[in-house]
Amino acid sequence: MEIILTYAYFSQLPLSERIDWIDSLSLIELTQLYNRSNIKNFLSEFFQKEENNYIRNKAVELISELTLENFIRYEFTKDFLIEDVEGSNDTFIICTKLKYLFLLFGDDREVYQELKNCSSFDNVEIAAEACYRIGLIHLIYRANQNNGAIIVHELEEARNWFIKSQNVVENRIDAVFFELVICYLLELLAQKIQSSQHFFEKLTSTLTKRQVWSWLPKTELLEFSIFRALTDIRLIASNITQEARWTDYKKEYSILSKYFNDLIAVDSLKSKFITTYEGFTKNAVSTVLDQYYLNNLSARKIKIQALLNSIDTSEIELVHFLSNLKERLEMLDEKKVM
Repeated sequence: MEIILTYAYFSQLPLSERIDWIDSLSLIELTQLYNRSNIKNFLSEFFQKEENNYIRNKAVELISELTLENFIRYEFTKDFLIEDVEGSNDTFIICTKLKYLFLLFGDDREVYQELKNCSSFDNVEIAAEACYRIGLIHLIYRANQNNGAIIVHELEEARNWFIKSQNVVENRIDAVFFELVICYLLELLAQKIQSSQHFFEKLTSTLTKRQVWSWLPKTELLEFSIFRALTDIRLIASNITQEARWTDYKKEYSILSKYFNDLIAVDSLKSKFITTYEGFTKNAVSTVLDQYYLNNLSARKIKIQALLNSIDTSEIELVHFLSNLKERLEMLDEKKVM
């Protein structure tokens, strides 16, 4: 069907055709045919005037997805989600709004307050979604303090919100998953690699249930990327704690480099998850890895420099990893002295 970007035309179509139109709409084609202002105005009117809530929800998704692609400005979308969608009484639309507020704006003060407001709604689906998103903010963005006690506090705060989400309504398997993520990270922070295996196994089982219940492909689930990161963290931590037994340092550091590069890779991620995943790896993941670097490799800076001097500069990934590791160790040592 030809895209005619006026709501007056669109509203004349039968409901079945309007649904088919919105379901088959190509964002790439839309952005190639029309400018930002036309699309933004059309979708806003589309949301305000359309009576069918399924179609209205698609408008919220389209505006949000176009913002993630940097086609629509973030400032516009923030106002749209917080103010324009505020008047909706549809559960699905509000939950979509909360999802994209988190994905687009992370630990934003106004967004956090909006989530807090929604977490006390009588509507249990909305309250559970808000609690879940607040938990993610504490895990993804706030577990990044230098003070160990603050890190643990933020992780525990995240865990409490995930538990609250589960208590508000049944079948929040996503909240169950991230509660287990917290438990797993706390075990690793405490240098309890062996006992962390229990939570890792539960995560594996929960992730399988999550995909079955959601009917979504792996690329549409943030949990798969988080699980991949947790797997790489475990491999890195396990290798580092065996450092005293290493006989071939170049080989072992090459292995660590591979695990780390796999951990931070975002090439297979949907664009809407990239910011969230990068926040997780830069904050919670880095916090955990720093503990293992500091406890096991802080006395190896000279050996790392010697290895850097000996390897071919064409081994770009290994050189980059070792250089960053050395800088990280120096910074951690300075903080320890302070």
